[in-house]
Amino acid sequence: MNQDTKTHVESNLSHPRYLTEREVAQLLSCSLSRLRQDRHKSRGLPYSKMGRSVRYSVADVSAYMTKCRVTAIQ
Repeated sequence: MNQDTKTHVESNLSHPRYLTEREVAQLLSCSLSRLRQDRHKSRGLPYSKMGRSVRYSVADVSAYMTKCRVTAIQ
């Protein structure tokens, strides 16, 4: 790995990726209103509020999806 690539990777690791509510709704196949209702009722995914913007951490979305995973019993 060259120095530029290493610096880029380290930079990405120190700055976690965030998604908009529209991106999360699309990823989870749910409506924006569902995400908004969940936030209002203090349930669902953890989120960050920056001014009027709502952002969801990719790590939190991934953890939520893992938590909701259902495994078939054979």
